[in-house]
Amino acid sequence: MVTPLSLQNVSFILNNGHTLFQNITAQFHQSISGLVGANGVGKSVLAKLLAKQLTPSTGFITSPTITAYIPQQWSGSANDSIATVLKLAKPLEAMNRIANGSCELSDFELAEPYWDWQTRLTDALNTVGFPVELDLSRTISSFSGGEQFRLMWAAALLQNPDAYIFDEPTNHLDSEGKACLTHWLTNRTQPIILVTHDRYLLQQVNAIFELTPNQIYHHPGDYEQYYRAQLERWNQQEKNVLTARKQKRQRAIKAQESFEKQQQRVAKGKAKAKRENWSVLEKNAAKEAGENTQHNETKLRENRESAAQKNTQLAESNREWFEPIGFELPGSEITNKRTILTAEDYITGYDTPLHQPLTLELHGAFKLHIVGSNGTGKSALLKTFMQEQPPWQGLTKIHVPCAYLGQHFYEFDDAKTAIENFLHHQPLMTEKEGRDRLAWLRLRNTKADVLFANLSGGEQLKVVLASKLLGAITPQLLLLDEPTNHLDLDSIIALDNALSAFKGALIIVSHDQYFVSQQQITHRLTLDNKQYKLDLL
Repeated sequence: MVTPLSLQNVSFILNNGHTLFQNITAQFHQSISGLVGANGVGKSVLAKLLAKQLTPSTGFITSPTITAYIPQQWSGSANDSIATVLKLAKPLEAMNRIANGSCELSDFELAEPYWDWQTRLTDALNTVGFPVELDLSRTISSFSGGEQFRLMWAAALLQNPDAYIFDEPTNHLDSEGKACLTHWLTNRTQPIILVTHDRYLLQQVNAIFELTPNQIYHHPGDYEQYYRAQLERWNQQEKNVLTARKQKRQRAIKAQESFEKQQQRVAKGKAKAKRENWSVLEKNAAKEAGENTQHNETKLRENRESAAQKNTQLAESNREWFEPIGFELPGSEITNKRTILTAEDYITGYDTPLHQPLTLELHGAFKLHIVGSNGTGKSALLKTFMQEQPPWQGLTKIHVPCAYLGQHFYEFDDAKTAIENFLHHQPLMTEKEGRDRLAWLRLRNTKADVLFANLSGGEQLKVVLASKLLGAITPQLLLLDEPTNHLDLDSIIALDNALSAFKGALIIVSHDQYFVSQQQITHRLTLDNKQYKLDLL
């Protein structure tokens, strides 16, 4: 029987002393579980803990004997060979030494589990949808992001593990790759954990575990069921906060009324003493009794106020931030006759052309979705539109203010803070305006002063979104290259809403089916086998 993946009172403290999560307990007994949570909450750390790649600060973790962990991206060197990625390099070297006469026991121990490696590798590559003709000496960096994931997935299959843990598996997969992964998931018997914000993938799971700063919640069912349960929890937390605040106000009013009544009693006592001409002894006795009463009532009032304050603070600390992220893009309107983008005999490519000559002229508030398999040149097309790299052939021009959001953030300085990066890209705006824009995307208070390199992937993308979209001049054309890859679920929904209200033109490269379905696509450009096809929807 396979040991279940489980957590018992697990805590993890970072090197800087910050507690990422504390005393969380969960058992991943469903066949396929999703793990979700806000950016920076510690999902990838928790995945590595379950895979025994990290050790918890406190608590216990149980997991099967062989648990395969498939990361978001290759964590080794960009120059590592595919043989290294597949964990075949050392066994193949041992086999080569044996073939040349080695009798070392260590070589036979290394080679013994891999005598049939070619058959197993062929099966694994077929499963992940990768060409079987694979040069094991090629470097991992020579493959696209989607191809790199497939190779790491194949490496996991070669281990024949008892459980799988995937960290954002669909970030770089094309639609064919997603279909391949989904098909494989439906035919597994081993426990699988998917750390993902892909709403389509979360529809395939049996349960969702939501990691928050306070605890981990278990939601049986798929994404739709989780989303409803999460809203119910958030609404109850908000009611608790409102109730605690109301009780605090009521107690403050009663305390003031009690104080005023005490003052009135003191004044009446003084008047009575004067009217009845009390002796000094009587006055002192009355004064002492009054002070004792006043002290007791003051102490009681302070205790009640302290209790009300603690109840309010507890309710507020237990409330997870849930107000939807919202930002508008005013000034993005364009007329239907306005020419937005033109291309003439246009070809993108690096060493060779990626497609046949492209000629087009796009007007008005079109919404263009560029589709195609990994490696067909979708990202290259966006970069050449923005003149970030030269085309292979032809001319293109963008005729309106535009913004480009790439998959990588090379133009943002790791050594600068979030607010410094924002102001670098938006020099016409004040620091207060910049902090306001970052706060719209929930980068509040001290987050604006964190170095870009120290932000999570999703937080970095929020800085990029603010810097590109919320500046002094609103773009009328947005070019988006996989914009949802690193965002948490509520940020994706906010981006859905913002872009669906955007009145300008949009060009999207994305494999996120949910995201694309919200954008009211008007045109589709398909790149395939060095051909292109433009469809009006």
